[in-house]
Amino acid sequence: MNKIATINITVKLPEHNVLGFEEWLDRNMELVAFKVLPDTDKLYEEDAAFRKIVKQYKEIVKLKNDYINEHNRPDSGESSETTTLPF
Repeated sequence: MNKIATINITVKLPEHNVLGFEEWLDRNMELVAFKVLPDTDKLYEEDAAFRKIVKQYKEIVKLKNDYINEHNRPDSGESSETTTLPF
């Protein structure tokens, strides 16, 4: 049996193609989630508080991914240790 992988991609396409693209994905794959991201370029450029939030978000995503990569090993029958996070 083939193992199923879950992937997350971000693509840019013309707004008029969004619905058709979502429908195509849903017909041809097991679509888990589909979200249209807001354009935050101007907000990022003009708002220091938003830039700080984005920076913190990136740091926490990195922390999460590092934790997953360190602790989400194939099942070897061993229990994993509990780790205290820095927050």
